Amino acid sequence: MFKTFLIDPLHQSLIFLYQNFAFQDLGIAIILLTLLIRIILFPFFYKSAKSQLIIQKLQPEVKKIQHDHKENKEKQAQALMELYKKYKVNPFSSFLIILLQLPILIALYRVFLGDFSGVNTLFLGLMDLKNPSILMVGLSALA
Repeated sequence: MFKTFLIDPLHQSLIFLYQNFAFQDLGIAIILLTLLIRIILFPFFYKSAKSQLIIQKLQPEVKKIQHDHKENKEKQAQALMELYKKYKVNPFSSFLIILLQLPILIALYRVFLGDFSGVNTLFLGLMDLKNPSILMVGLSALA
């Protein structure tokens, strides 16, 4: 099921981008696929980032609640939930975006492990993407 709903569509998308938009360059197709995935997931990232920003602004109030109710954890949790409800923020939203991303990252990893025979694996004609490259590691770290 994982293969049917994630790996195969991502692989087909990568091949489609490679053949139609990436000038027969696998590296450019990978970049385009990454951008496409980021665009699709943008609403979730935006909501999570907005929620995190609000939680950061509420931090003084959270510390006050924790200080006021340090003896009674149940009242503390209840007061925190009321505060989050008042400002319409979900404290678990950043965790949910990670849970959404993880299957996609695993599927992409599986796609990249696949067979790319008949595909030009040179990135911009400079480096072969099939072989390990310290230059690619450096560029990834910078990005």
